[in-house]
Amino acid sequence: TGKERAVVRVKFLFTQIVNASEIQRQIVVHEFLHAVLYAFVFIYLTPGRCSPLLKNHYAQTCPEFELEKTTTPNSKNMPRPHRFKESSSAPQSTDLLACAFLSDRQLEERMVEMRRCIVNLRQRWDSDRQQQAELLLRWLETEAENRPQAEAPPESEWPLVLNRWRDILAVDRNWADLRDDSEEFLKQLRLLANEQLRQQFSVLREYTDNITYSLVFRKVLQAFRTRENSEAELMVYVYLIELINIDLFNYTQCGLAPSCERSCVYRGLTMSSDHWLSFKRVFSQPVNARFVAVPLALTSASRSIDVAMQFMLKESAKNSTDSTGAGPQSADSDVPCLQAIHVIGVPDRLMELYRRRFPQSVVSTICAVDVAGVSAHPEEQEVLLRGAFYQLLGMQESQQLRISAGGESPGTEPRQLQLVTANILEILMVNANRDHLSNGRLGDQDAPARALFATIVRIARYEYCLRICRERGLATDESQYAAALSQAESELQKLLA
Repeated sequence: TGKERAVVRVKFLFTQIVNASEIQRQIVVHEFLHAVLYAFVFIYLTPGRCSPLLKNHYAQTCPEFELEKTTTPNSKNMPRPHRFKESSSAPQSTDLLACAFLSDRQLEERMVEMRRCIVNLRQRWDSDRQQQAELLLRWLETEAENRPQAEAPPESEWPLVLNRWRDILAVDRNWADLRDDSEEFLKQLRLLANEQLRQQFSVLREYTDNITYSLVFRKVLQAFRTRENSEAELMVYVYLIELINIDLFNYTQCGLAPSCERSCVYRGLTMSSDHWLSFKRVFSQPVNARFVAVPLALTSASRSIDVAMQFMLKESAKNSTDSTGAGPQSADSDVPCLQAIHVIGVPDRLMELYRRRFPQSVVSTICAVDVAGVSAHPEEQEVLLRGAFYQLLGMQESQQLRISAGGESPGTEPRQLQLVTANILEILMVNANRDHLSNGRLGDQDAPARALFATIVRIARYEYCLRICRERGLATDESQYAAALSQAESELQKLLA
């Protein structure tokens, strides 16, 4: 409930005040005082006692206030399909796009907030990362202690999760190329067997674990989709994602992660008609505005369309009857939706322009990483998508999809299970990223480096979209992409001048 969440926030921020550095303490104390005030409103000024003016004020400034009158779905033992799909039952903020994606103005505002936390974390990475690990562990312990019983997994699970994270956070984690023994470290990684790899990349392995995803990562990822978190909380969440970044970077650097470029990966969703209409509104915009994103967020896809559709089918079956199981849902119920995500890289000619201008800047391919080799469920052929920035390529409604069993021998016809009517959302993402600790130390060169990198990524995206339009005979979109590409190329010339 909102009251419980307010009390948990007060406890969490108090532990941060006790352990924060002088610089951090000034920020945390401010957040702590706000949290105490909100908790006071929840506990002593219930909606029955509160004046309408005060009630309306806190309903706007502290969204949890209104949660006292609602119920929260029981997430006990949340089924694994939640990592591969998003449903409209997830908490939504009124100013965010459907399926909790951000667009244009919202994206830029959220990126400013996120970037401030990232800069604060990375500027003090060498001196404070152990302290950040301790804060993350305290947050996990607070979550374990205060989680409402209705949402808790079996009693034995939280101690196991905490023990694993104590082991994880006891190890000093750093980017492979910043280690003193970088070459030897990568060489040793290449010699590890499967189980040893899962232990080495234990943060990635935890993300693919059912219980840990439900208890830890789900809340963190939801936080990136709303504006209901304090800066102190965001710092803890950003540090957790930084650990994921380090594992993804080191895993790709040692050459063990199969390339995802020039491939298509799939993700199953259930989507309400309102959410679908929100995507249609984005798709109706000029092509240079047809994008959605969630900064820093992690989403799971699969190389196998069968895996994605099986997850989609299971969720669709749950939604085919009402909550009592008495009969069909209304026409407004969620419908199956399949995301087909094209993954491309930046052409070598464009990357060379960036590297010549900023040779000290590190660019990686951690936006789409095949993590099956370190996953707790390798059979799912999972591809982890990080900080997804999606260009909408196409939308199809009420398509007949054949759900097949999978697992048949190569070259044989898959056994048909059934035909499912589903919407298809076709998306493009560029697997190129400059999110590395060293880029935070570029100083005055960071802004021009970011501008140049964003421009070459935009060119790569528009070139691919233009080719798709030509292949499909989409004349109107083709002319818009051609104009957008020409404008991006002009911007590139100005940046290089």
